[in-house]
Amino acid sequence: YEGSKINNYHLLFTNCNTTITIVVIMEKNRGKIKDSDKNNISWEAPEFEYVHKDVSWYWLSLMIAIVLLAIALWQRNILFAVFVIVGWFVIVNVAKQIPPIWEFRVDEVGIHLRNPNEKDHLGKTYSWQDLEGFCILDGLVEHKQLVIKSKSRFSTFLKINFPEKREIEIEEMCLQFLPKEEYEESVVDHLARFIGF
Repeated sequence: YEGSKINNYHLLFTNCNTTITIVVIMEKNRGKIKDSDKNNISWEAPEFEYVHKDVSWYWLSLMIAIVLLAIALWQRNILFAVFVIVGWFVIVNVAKQIPPIWEFRVDEVGIHLRNPNEKDHLGKTYSWQDLEGFCILDGLVEHKQLVIKSKSRFSTFLKINFPEKREIEIEEMCLQFLPKEEYEESVVDHLARFIGF
């Protein structure tokens, strides 16, 4: 057992059966890392939560589409009939897609998001000054949703998935810059949750 101090690190050498184990214990920088973690929260999460759909789900969606199509033809509403057919194919196609994993970061500047799978995607930043409030909702499977209310007229709400275990630290970070507000889910939100989207 021999100890020596080099550049504010303690290196402990233990020699046991020709095996040398090096244990590095940080001293001065340990506090700095903690402060940095408090001001910078990063995580990865899917763009949306994927819920597996079995065969019965596809049969049920097909039957609903057929009923709507029959109503459209009975009323001689060709435009609505085309909408039902196209809509069913779109829903089935989206239901099979596995969501990409996005990178998220919350810091003193704002909320950053980036899709690492896209090489030319530089990401987007939402500054705190452009946001009004936030809310945290339960997710479908293993994530929760951070709902951010924007001041923009065109994109009012931004929904970001995050691991459930990080709820407290993300909420505390957002409270430093935004008020927590109630978010009333729309009919579309309830419908999407019901059908597994």
